[in-house]
Amino acid sequence: SSSVIELKTRPDLYNGVFTKFGWVLVKKTHVVRGWTQLQLNQVLEEKLGEPLDQHDWDTVQQYADEWVRTANANQVPKLKRRTMADKSREEDMKLYLQQLRYDETEEISADDEKRRKRRLDGTKEIKQHKEINKNAVSFTNAWNYYMAVTYKTHENLSPKERRVKVGTDWRQMSMDQKEVYRQDYTRLLNLGKDVLHGEIVDQEVKLKATQKLWEAKERARLRKLGVLSPANK
Repeated sequence: SSSVIELKTRPDLYNGVFTKFGWVLVKKTHVVRGWTQLQLNQVLEEKLGEPLDQHDWDTVQQYADEWVRTANANQVPKLKRRTMADKSREEDMKLYLQQLRYDETEEISADDEKRRKRRLDGTKEIKQHKEINKNAVSFTNAWNYYMAVTYKTHENLSPKERRVKVGTDWRQMSMDQKEVYRQDYTRLLNLGKDVLHGEIVDQEVKLKATQKLWEAKERARLRKLGVLSPANK
């Protein structure tokens, strides 16, 4: 999205805003505590429906960018004096922005190298699943960890109801509560472990399972594009 591109050269122009659909980038000119989050939640719910976990982050960010472009600047409330809570939230935002910039830089570098290889050998390469950096665990990683460890605790609900329940509980948490899960997941990764189907397993087991699923999705995507034949499974 345009905001992610600009973030790399002008990070000072943006803050992170936590919505029902996760973190999004918003220009500071449109960030007012409470008001911005309310406006974005309304727009995103109109565009995307229920805030379930399957929504693609890029799509969510594009709608956030569209809201910034079309919002009437005169309707943005004037900023009030910052409180200690505001400063704490800003630290959370900085952490989110740093993680996003790290992820984007790593992804671009990897993609550039893949494109270079494809130009040299003329082949179509199946993308590799990106391993989580245990030294820079994001709140998105923490959310996925929370979903993995709590999903099975609601066995009395349908799969859809479980996702809604877990998502609602997560959104109602304070940033301090979410930080606990982020730190727990960081410690788990540092022990060489991860979560698979709600169970603690060795990272190697999780990576193999995730890579297998990722490759299956990539093959399906390439077959849809006509790059792979239907017989190639």
